[in-house]
Amino acid sequence: MQDNTVQIDNKIDNNEEIVVNLFVLARRVFKELRRSALIILLLMALTGTACYFGARASYKPVYAASATFSIDRVSNLRYRSGGDKYLIINKLGTWFPFFLSSDAMKSAVMDDLEFHDAEDFDVEIAASAGFATNLIGLVVRSKDPQLAYDALQSVLRKFPTITEHSIGEVDFKLINMGGVPTSPSVRPTNKKTAVIGMIFVLAVALIWTIFKCVFIKNIVNGEALSKVLDTELLGTLPYVKCPRGKKPAAIDSVDCPPQMADAVHTIRLRLERISGEREAKTILVTSTLSSEGKTTTAANLAISLASHQHKVLLAEGNLRNPSALAALGMPQAEKGMADLLTGSCEADEVMIPYSNDANLTVIPGGTLNGLPAALWSRPEAEKLFKEWRERFDYIIIDSASAASCSESGLIARLADGCIYVGQEDRELADDVRRGAETVASAGCGILGCVYNAGH
Repeated sequence: MQDNTVQIDNKIDNNEEIVVNLFVLARRVFKELRRSALIILLLMALTGTACYFGARASYKPVYAASATFSIDRVSNLRYRSGGDKYLIINKLGTWFPFFLSSDAMKSAVMDDLEFHDAEDFDVEIAASAGFATNLIGLVVRSKDPQLAYDALQSVLRKFPTITEHSIGEVDFKLINMGGVPTSPSVRPTNKKTAVIGMIFVLAVALIWTIFKCVFIKNIVNGEALSKVLDTELLGTLPYVKCPRGKKPAAIDSVDCPPQMADAVHTIRLRLERISGEREAKTILVTSTLSSEGKTTTAANLAISLASHQHKVLLAEGNLRNPSALAALGMPQAEKGMADLLTGSCEADEVMIPYSNDANLTVIPGGTLNGLPAALWSRPEAEKLFKEWRERFDYIIIDSASAASCSESGLIARLADGCIYVGQEDRELADDVRRGAETVASAGCGILGCVYNAGH
């Protein structure tokens, strides 16, 4: 009995895991489609437009003239009932449509209408018989409505005489016949073709997105990031909806959601424990790619540390695109780290106290002249950070991205440890490993990782 219970529990767990995986897959597919929505809509519009005008250019109006008649052999009229009657009807219903649609019939009509070139004779003759009846439906199609009508009349005139040589005298009764067609038998398919083209693009986009989410190994959650980096997950930054081009508000701002502040404080608590164990004071905050939330993490982590009576220096390390001041809601400054590394100013000239907390000091990016790698490779950089270690409890460096900027390894050699930030579903596992190797090769160990759920 106990074994059966275990088996049932395992089946339930497996089913729950499948449901969760499907939910995660659906969520990833939805987010990928939303992220690529503009491109997909543009491709759909272009494809639909091309299909519309392509169908319009290729459309040629075709007119159809039609008639319905009954046919029978005079010699067979004595059969009014029984199997013989239906046998004859079935034979006529099979033979006459075939004969009316044959090349021989078409040639006879050409001669009757005095056409000498088959290419000029744009006519298609089709016929069908009703089931178990001797009713024949005749349709003649042509791009010229008058030619379609003339050819129809020619068929009705010629075929009784022609068939008489093969099956004898026929009893021909015309039931109905239309006049010269006034509208095409087939309407333009411009709109339908355009819709099919757009649906095709959408289907391809959906299939590709599902394939990408299933087979391409992106970082999809904090556990995956932690596993790839083989380090502790310090915390997850929740999704925060921000206006386009804006960063989330600082955690000490009234506009900051409580869940963001709670997440940062959790990261700070775990960092304090790890940094105490490893004696890490200078901490690099980086990520694989740009715009993954490393500046948000660095700035808010500095605020959280300062609010708990730590003297903190937030140093701008991304001289190409400095954004630490913007993340704190502070105005831009003319001088900063770039000027300090070139020796054009003193450290105290570029240190800006954070208005909300005296325990936090910020060094902005400054004015960049030259390559950042050349500045960070100067001996002054190592000397400055050595001096700051004596003045501050924590030095948080908002670094450039590890995979795309050459100076990230040079900045990493100045730090005691690194916090690696990864954003939801934005990077490949292999890219994360390469970025982490860039930092680790400079002698900077990974203290932990932060997963950004997107903003």
